[in-house]
Amino acid sequence: MKHLNLILIFSLLTYNTEKSFGQSSLLKEVNNWNKLTLLSLEDGLKQARKSEEIREFQNGKISFSMYVDYKNGSTSIKSIRYSLLKNILSKKHKDFYLMEANRSGERVEILSYLVEFNGKIADVFVYHFIDERWVLKSTYKGNLLKLNRIFGKDLVPSRKGVNDDDVIISKFLNGKAITSKYYLDYTLPKDSGIEELLNIQ
Repeated sequence: MKHLNLILIFSLLTYNTEKSFGQSSLLKEVNNWNKLTLLSLEDGLKQARKSEEIREFQNGKISFSMYVDYKNGSTSIKSIRYSLLKNILSKKHKDFYLMEANRSGERVEILSYLVEFNGKIADVFVYHFIDERWVLKSTYKGNLLKLNRIFGKDLVPSRKGVNDDDVIISKFLNGKAITSKYYLDYTLPKDSGIEELLNIQ
């Protein structure tokens, strides 16, 4: 009987999630999010002066579109961002920052950091993409108010920043992406608070 009750509860939760965040409306939000990130890459490409930077932004556009399965202005419900946003919104998160920062090494770790602010305190939720699904691996509370200022800060000159991989930082209000900035490796300011965030496991 316990098993039947659990199945029923799970079914109701699944139904309510799909009802609240319907496939088409969620897909629309993910497409908007992808467009904002691509606009950031295009802006970076326009401002790039050195041939190396131009090449990096061009490669960034290609690799990002492949990563999120974005083709001809649309993405798939099987995309990595769709499953991430669906997971987040089903947990009632509304106003937050989301940082996508993968770790390279012998094997690539796909990570996303959700940050919610409450005054000077930040609640951080670290998601790992494991076995084709997003798993909440750890949570953290800390003073990360500096992150609130990252969107208004100019990038550090190339090769002077703290991130050793490309990083995407997006801001969501009421579950909708309003900004999404793509940072090439070694371009995030050291005093932005990002370094502390990246060190959270």
